Amino acid sequence: MTLLAGAALCADAGSLRRSDDDHKPDAPPQVERLLSDREKVLRVADAEVGVREKTGRNDGEVDKYLRAVDLGGSRAPYCAAFVYWVGEEALADANPYPKTAWSPSMVVRGPKVTSDFRPKGGETFGIYFRSKKRVAHTGLIEERQGASLITVEGNTSASASVGSAADREGHGVYRKRRHLRTVYNYRDWLAGRS
Repeated sequence: MTLLAGAALCADAGSLRRSDDDHKPDAPPQVERLLSDREKVLRVADAEVGVREKTGRNDGEVDKYLRAVDLGGSRAPYCAAFVYWVGEEALADANPYPKTAWSPSMVVRGPKVTSDFRPKGGETFGIYFRSKKRVAHTGLIEERQGASLITVEGNTSASASVGSAADREGHGVYRKRRHLRTVYNYRDWLAGRS
């Protein structure tokens, strides 16, 4: 009986032989790098670029941003709600952005933008509107390029001039280039995180 068992084992071992192709050195295993919170936020924001309102009245797919701050169906401005939604999608319960559609809340107590400002990515920014006498538009900073900030923001238009109605009441999510002089302040809600 043990002779038969041994023969069976040898037969099984023979089936485990490698072909000539299998003798090549194994490729190193692919190790997926863990993304930082900043990278997660920017990845989600980037995926939203191109989302547009259905009828130009803060409706359609953009309503998901308003639903995130409990204002779904309200057709309220959604630039701040967009920031909160991005944080929820990227970081779930660890979302540091305020749950609000009120843009000043995204930069509350934030320092002024100066020529020395070097963003890390994922900071919120505020655009000051004289007609409102307050910050009335916000979004996320991706990076600095020269004297400009590259941003991703909701409820704006691609080519709206800074401070115009279309700048804060546009029709979708866009990546924009904003000169440092046009950005009032910022807030780094991701400071001290990975």
